Amino acid sequence: MDDYVQCNLVSYCDVEGSYESELYVQFAVQLDDKEAALSDHDIALAIGNIQRFAKYTPRARVTDADWWN
Repeated sequence: MDDYVQCNLVSYCDVEGSYESELYVQFAVQLDDKEAALSDHDIALAIGNIQRFAKYTPRARVTDADWWN
């Protein structure tokens, strides 16, 4: 994930303040704690699942399409 962060495609963040904490709890109830704040491994797995099961890969001409590879 560090390569993607360095390219400004994604960023790390922490839950800050009561509003974000409340949203995190709502997402955690609907999803799961692990899905509400995904690890690097889980993000890579999610992207792989999108490609495999949704059969989605950005077209090569799209800006930053290589991010998916």
